[in-house]
Amino acid sequence: VAVRERGQAIAARAFGVLSSRLGQVIAEAGLTNAITFCSVHGLALTREVGVTNEVVLRRISHQPRNPQNQADTNELALIRRFQSELGRGTAPQPVVAETKPGFVTYYAPIVLNQPLCLGCHGNPGTDIKPDVLAQIQQSYPADKATGFSLGQVRGLWSVDFKRSDFPSP
Repeated sequence: VAVRERGQAIAARAFGVLSSRLGQVIAEAGLTNAITFCSVHGLALTREVGVTNEVVLRRISHQPRNPQNQADTNELALIRRFQSELGRGTAPQPVVAETKPGFVTYYAPIVLNQPLCLGCHGNPGTDIKPDVLAQIQQSYPADKATGFSLGQVRGLWSVDFKRSDFPSP
């Protein structure tokens, strides 16, 4: 329970930091500048929240914009599980797993719930404007992070904790 609660709090904090900063950039300069902002600051902001909380924090996807966020085989299986749960009308629940010696990992789904997200992650031509798509292609030549709809799993949060931070009862 403690891992789940801490993981949820850290993922919520990271989402809050990223969405707040992204919202400011969009309000000030539009979606094209949001792409540039994410390419320069996205990983750093995520890492910063992780360092502040003494964990390794990552955003992972089966369709990453940044190749550094590519899900591995186990993470892909979790994403498929979350997609399946959503497909059955069930809200996907976070998972806690021991994935490597000495660590326990909290995984939570990232579900696209905000229409604004489709401006960069939706369908080119309908949701994504041509100037935004051009900026995505310039900033991320290997981009795979489009074609999503509201309510779909975009990826997951991964929070690695030291096992020693959670002594057994």
